[in-house]
Amino acid sequence: IKIVTEIYFHFAKSLMPDEFKPFAEVLKNGGVVILDLSNLETELTNPIIEFFSGICYVKGGGQKKLSTQPIFIFWTLPFTLTDQPPLTIR
Repeated sequence: IKIVTEIYFHFAKSLMPDEFKPFAEVLKNGGVVILDLSNLETELTNPIIEFFSGICYVKGGGQKKLSTQPIFIFWTLPFTLTDQPPLTIR
């Protein structure tokens, strides 16, 4: 069993590739990233979501939208996310 000791949260301010590179590394190394893309235009958020979803797919993880706002969790660890309050990671 791998215990998640760090979960990274990032509030995106721009679409600069260098801004997201560290979080791609976190996912490649088996981590969890939460991205708040609420201050970006929808047409800008889609490429970011597709990029991180691709990393998760290749590494056997997944992604989920956490609210009505564009806030997403991406993971490459084997765990299950439930929708029952409170939001839990098993």
